Amino acid sequence: MTSFERFLQWEETDRDTIKVKRMYVDIAGDLAAGVLLSQIIYWYLPSKRGTSKLRVVKDGQLWLAKGRDEWWEECRLLPDRFDRTSDDLVKLGVIEKGLFRFDGSPTVHVRLVPEVLMEKVNAFLDSQETQRASDLGETPKSIWANPLNPFGRNAKMDFGETPKTLTETTTEITTETTTKTKEYVPRSARRVNIAYSQDFEEFWKIYPRKLGKKPAFGRWMARQNDTENHVSPSQLTKAAQHYAEVCRIEARPTNYIMHAETFLGPDQRYADYLDPSCIEEAKKNAEASRRRNQGYSYYTGADTERADENDDFWERIAKR
Repeated sequence: MTSFERFLQWEETDRDTIKVKRMYVDIAGDLAAGVLLSQIIYWYLPSKRGTSKLRVVKDGQLWLAKGRDEWWEECRLLPDRFDRTSDDLVKLGVIEKGLFRFDGSPTVHVRLVPEVLMEKVNAFLDSQETQRASDLGETPKSIWANPLNPFGRNAKMDFGETPKTLTETTTEITTETTTKTKEYVPRSARRVNIAYSQDFEEFWKIYPRKLGKKPAFGRWMARQNDTENHVSPSQLTKAAQHYAEVCRIEARPTNYIMHAETFLGPDQRYADYLDPSCIEEAKKNAEASRRRNQGYSYYTGADTERADENDDFWERIAKR
């Protein structure tokens, strides 16, 4: 046996692979993004014991905590490539990123946004199913356009049947096209549209991140039905307005803005923004950050004399 034959034998049995569904690549629009999305979804699959592989809980959600360098070991993405690719998935809306402390160090955490992911998956499968229905009677152009699609309608194969000739198959498919195409209804046409309340629509216009409207409305209704911690629609809308202003003052990146579902969730994150004083606090923090970035030192705290001197110092700096 030659060395190349031994290599082929090893290649056939080796399991050092990265499993990626082509659907995820198509949804993400890029091979690297599809690989990353597939790997994140893997971590959401239950373990062999039926328990979750995820252990980090933030804001009532499960997060995947991995350092930028660890993604190379996971799916061969270098840190810079992970940054760009994960940002693309955030813009797509299928994941959310957060910077939290993990094992004593700030670490980028990621989590799936299930409602958005399922919208993308359903839209993809709908398009493939529609294509399959319109292509009946023709040679399938890809794996997604034929009955082998496990999510498609009538995805059924009987291996006990005797193979038929091309002429017989074409005749039968043409007949089926004539009788069944009119009955085909895409999945999207069977979905029920949600009637959002006018109060929620006003809230949604103001909220700074437009992702996950349906689950956010569910949280909104939960807050209205919560007799112990009831919050009026006008209070929630004001909190959204204050939060939007805080995000603007801090120039907060989109991927660090809470989803409305989280904002309205049982952890009551909205409560931090009911009082308009949060805006003044954000302005102070932004100014302090600006001064630190300029390399200046200044005094704050109980030493009022030093604080007054510091104010004079900044006034003189501003006049130069």
